[in-house]
Amino acid sequence: MLKEPGNDATTSPDTDLDTEAEAELSPPIPPLHTDSSYGHEDELLSESSEHSDLPFDDLDADTVSYHAVEIGAGRCIVMLHDIYTSQLEFAGLTEQLSEDWRCLSLDLPGHGESTPLREGMTLAETVQELAAVLAGFGVSPAVFVGHGSGAILASMIAEVEPSMVDALVLLGVDSHQRSRQSQLRSQFKQWRNDRVDYVDHHFSSFYASKFFLEQPGLAADERNRFSELDVDRIELLAMEIAGFTGLHKLLGDLSQKGIPISLIGGEEDKITPPKVIKRLAEKSHIQTRFVANCGHMMPVEQPKVLAKAIEDCLDNLE
Repeated sequence: MLKEPGNDATTSPDTDLDTEAEAELSPPIPPLHTDSSYGHEDELLSESSEHSDLPFDDLDADTVSYHAVEIGAGRCIVMLHDIYTSQLEFAGLTEQLSEDWRCLSLDLPGHGESTPLREGMTLAETVQELAAVLAGFGVSPAVFVGHGSGAILASMIAEVEPSMVDALVLLGVDSHQRSRQSQLRSQFKQWRNDRVDYVDHHFSSFYASKFFLEQPGLAADERNRFSELDVDRIELLAMEIAGFTGLHKLLGDLSQKGIPISLIGGEEDKITPPKVIKRLAEKSHIQTRFVANCGHMMPVEQPKVLAKAIEDCLDNLE
């Protein structure tokens, strides 16, 4: 059983979560670069925070690398962030969970300090590569926490490497019943032509919640980080993920194979509203939980409540 945090709000399936959120992102973590080979177990299992650049075996280490931050010790939780963000979105969440868990958050290709997805690389190849890179970190088996697009990638990793995944906790994810590729292509064109307008429009959706209205300083920091994103680095991965339409079937198959799955959403999420998450859960027969006073960016807005929800989801795992 997982240890219950101090005075966090209790949670149950299909109930709202509400508590005083610890919204401050933790300070930057000093970098530590490991050797390009895998297997530095002493370093990777250290309780101190680390940065690691571990390239995929078959790739040129000078041109392709994946960047991750690790904190804590014990059983492993792998965190995959949403498109347009980076592993920094999990800083507050890892702070909450690292007392009991080894938390590893990875920058997806084209995000943070990881190199971009290579031209012509398919989504299936990306998933295989991510699985191999994570295996190099020694995470297997692990609980996978995925947010948005990261939730789709986590689910696909579970499909190709089921022995790597103890459980899936998916945050703010849609089933993508129809392809969004044409819509995204138009958005990326707008991003290139009128960057400021696009940033304002997109930010107002991703960060549309009472929480950010009441935290103007943090909202400004997040907007600045978003405005610095390189559209050319992100577009290829975003387009690949947008073309995937089979999430509800995939989750149903994984559930039948015995992989525990939970969906968590924000009550004020404008990107993946509660009704969307409930629809996905009903089709896949999966439990759901919702975070009150929270939009799409749950790990940033409500890390303390979200950590409690994740622990509740995993409480019966052992």
